[in-house]
Order: sequence, then C-alpha cells, then structure tokens
Amino acid sequence: MRESWFTRGWTLQELLAPHIIKFYRCHWVPLGDVEAESDKDDDPNILKVLSQVTSIPESQLLSFTPGTRNVYMKMKWASTHHTTKVEDVVYCLLGIFDLSIPVSYGEGRWAFHRLMEALVLRCNKWQIFAW
Repeated sequence: MRESWFTRGWTLQELLAPHIIKFYRCHWVPLGDVEAESDKDDDPNILKVLSQVTSIPESQLLSFTPGTRNVYMKMKWASTHHTTKVEDVVYCLLGIFDLSIPVSYGEGRWAFHRLMEALVLRCNKWQIFAW
C-alpha cells in the first residue's frame, strides 16, 4: 500500500477528521468489508496497515482530536507529506492544530513562520521547535 495518496499533504486531514471512512480499489471495489460502516473501525487489518504506512498510531487514526497537544508527533507525520505549493504544507496543518491564520497563496515559506508563531502563541511551549 505505497500509493502516492498517502504522501499528499491533505491526506492527513482526510485520514484523521472523518469518523467513518471507506477505502476502495480500482473500479470502486471495496477494500474492506462491504457491510462494515467504516474501514478504520471495523477492519483491524486495514487500520494496522494505515498505521504502518502513515506512522500515525492506530489510536490517533481511530479517535483524533485537533489541537496543540503533541506538536512534535503531528509535525513528524506532516514531514513525510508533500504538496504542490510550499504554503499548502502549512495550510493542511491548520485543522490538525485547530488554528486559524489567514491564507495567502504566493507567500511560500513565510506561511511556515506564521504557523510556528500561531503555535507558540496558542500553546506557549518553545519545545514545539524540537521536531
């Protein structure tokens, strides 16, 4: 399961946010149990593989809460994801950290500076830079 989908920047939110998620093969063939409501909850094999491929603990895949706790862990997850625009790496993390900063396409790497500033203001912990 080394699909490029797992390294896209926005995939983090797509995996963590929904309580119910279904995976499909080509031609819309279900990957998990057709009768199951969610592949994350109802198929331990899919959950295990998702965790291995993404390095996101199974507990976080099942029950994720956005916020500024465990910044190091969340930044580590994001470090393996790529986006077309440099600033999108930051914008896809806003929901994960439950932060709101103005989106300004074209700002490039400055967006990361603004994210770090918002994180420090929210959690007041300088160790967020140690990832």
